[in-house]
Amino acid sequence: MCMVDDIPVRGFVGRLDETGIFPHKHAIYLWTHHTFNIEYNGDEVLRVFVFFPPLPALLPTGVA
Repeated sequence: MCMVDDIPVRGFVGRLDETGIFPHKHAIYLWTHHTFNIEYNGDEVLRVFVFFPPLPALLPTGVA
């Protein structure tokens, strides 16, 4: 979570794929691009939205 003008901004940073029943395996993917939409009035921030462009998520390598 991050803060923009004391407003908490929450969003997913990736996705989790689960495969198989036995053995059960997980694959964690990360989104590399985030789009922030900040609505403001004068010098006051009203709302903040986080969007993810339709780009493929990346599977990190070398992560234990």
